[in-house]
Amino acid sequence: METKLEKCKEVALDYLNSEIYPTNIPFLVIHPFFESSVFPYKDGLVNINENEDAKKEVIAKYEQKIKEAKDIITIFIGMRNQYRMQYFSHIKQWLSEKDFGSLLAYSWVNDENANNNSVVDIEDILGFFKKAQKVYLMNEEELEKYKKLPQKVTIYRGVTDYNRDNDKALSWTLSKKKAEWFAHRFDEDGDVIKKEVDKKDIYAYFNSRDEDEVIVDYNVL
Repeated sequence: METKLEKCKEVALDYLNSEIYPTNIPFLVIHPFFESSVFPYKDGLVNINENEDAKKEVIAKYEQKIKEAKDIITIFIGMRNQYRMQYFSHIKQWLSEKDFGSLLAYSWVNDENANNNSVVDIEDILGFFKKAQKVYLMNEEELEKYKKLPQKVTIYRGVTDYNRDNDKALSWTLSKKKAEWFAHRFDEDGDVIKKEVDKKDIYAYFNSRDEDEVIVDYNVL
């Protein structure tokens, strides 16, 4: 099946036209496409939450970009990181096998807080990884590394008081050193958890952020 791009565009347009919520930080907003409410307009900058004409113009420009997109990744790139997995969950049934795998990976590795998505349940995300074909989830180097993993794999996770009790974490690392970094970043006094899993329970290996990350089925830990 080829990706049904027009269906995906319809959902993206719904996201674009959703409410632009202000925050306690001046001009910072909550919205799938906009991080700030300040945009160029005529001869200056305006807060589009305070200028309806400017808001309509900005929305119209983004609508045009979405409608003219030649592929689905163009839409993903224009969306804020923390909304991509949610968007993915809403369009997954219209994606080709290749786009399903590559966009799932893109949504995951570009979200700093992917393990704690506030909208998409972690069990659903695990299901996405189980369904995705590994050849599309990983790049060539990552896939080669995955293929060379032994049948029993030692994995690590750096935890702090913030995430110590999260027993549904998908993200682990093959590197003890990297786990120690996560345990102690921001001057935290964290710990490193060590586990051994079967290779069949690892669904992907990612290293675009130099984290030696593996996606693991938390049910077997």
